Amino acid sequence: MSARSSRALRHLRPRQVPGYAEAVAQRRTPQVPSTPPQLLPGPSAHRLEVRLLLGGVPVFAVSVWLIFFLSRGGHGGWLGSGLVLLVGLAPFAWVAHGWKAVGRRNIEELQHGYTTTVMRFGQFHVGGGGHVRDTDAGPPWDYSGTWVLQGDGRVKSVPRPGVEPPGMYPSPVRAGAEELWTGASWTGYYRA
Repeated sequence: MSARSSRALRHLRPRQVPGYAEAVAQRRTPQVPSTPPQLLPGPSAHRLEVRLLLGGVPVFAVSVWLIFFLSRGGHGGWLGSGLVLLVGLAPFAWVAHGWKAVGRRNIEELQHGYTTTVMRFGQFHVGGGGHVRDTDAGPPWDYSGTWVLQGDGRVKSVPRPGVEPPGMYPSPVRAGAEELWTGASWTGYYRA
């Protein structure tokens, strides 16, 4: 794909992508109701995000303590160094796994017409490509087309009619795949 066609794809809105009408008819696109939706059963994306942040503090603290203990305990050599590296990387792996869980739940919420967590820039998954309108902080988000709810279901903001909400839509670059749309940009995160 040429740089010029990648730039052109950046500006495609979901309704301009082939397969959009069929996806809408099959209810595979975000379904934004006219009244505030009920929260899905289970923890909200916001609750998962708070758990991740609060859980991250002790996980990192234990990791730092273990690294200090292992490096002071005379566990030298490649085995000791490998153990220190493993303990040092574990919190980052834990956070990455938890962040993806927040993202999966966020996509479920978006498909049901609401969100409980709001980002200005960034994403929950690895993605990208020439068609993504990216910043140093990741793709921009626009929630004006969906309900923004607090964790208890109270309304923070109402959707504007006619605005394509964030969620999964037919991809402009991968035929037959759905791609996450942020309300402002494609992300390069696909679902078959």
